[in-house]
Amino acid sequence: MRRGVGKDLDAVPFMHRFVASWLTDEQTRNRDVQRAYYTVASLIAAQRRDQYAAAKNQAQTKDDPAGGPDQDASGPQNDPGPAAAKRNPPRSLGHAFADGVLKGGQGSGLRETSAETRLNLLTRQSVDGLHRHLPGAVRQLRERDVEIDWARLLVDLCQWRRRSATIKRIWLQDYHRTLQKDGERRARDQDDHQADGADDTGSTDA
Repeated sequence: MRRGVGKDLDAVPFMHRFVASWLTDEQTRNRDVQRAYYTVASLIAAQRRDQYAAAKNQAQTKDDPAGGPDQDASGPQNDPGPAAAKRNPPRSLGHAFADGVLKGGQGSGLRETSAETRLNLLTRQSVDGLHRHLPGAVRQLRERDVEIDWARLLVDLCQWRRRSATIKRIWLQDYHRTLQKDGERRARDQDDHQADGADDTGSTDA
């Protein structure tokens, strides 16, 4: 299925035997939903074998991820199945890019400027543009072993045409909030470390 990365629905007949059974009759009448399923399936298959085994278990679902027209893209009613329900809360692509930046402290992460530029590029895309740019973004993350919530991504792709403004906002907010929270945590840890050092010095002097 990895040969389907970046290709249109009508250019991947070899994928039907694997993906078609996951689609309900209603979903086969919605091209955006079909395209989302095929895109996510190909992205999962394009990973390293060890990554693929874990992702396959995470993303398998038969429920409708498209949701109703009045549903919030971040709400639990759009959760695409039991596998996703076990993960609370779902993690957007914004979270994933923030995780990639935080891995920088371990020497294998993304530069913050690179991650933010890539994420901003994705949020400016139409449906076609998003599917065109997504493989490169996912490859950038997975090469650094950043986990992606495939079920959440599937929901977002299904809803992009109708709810892109909301999804874009969530991605960007999640990205910046995750980095900010990590910065605050590290600042607290540093303060605690300094306080412990001061206590040790006081005990020695006594």
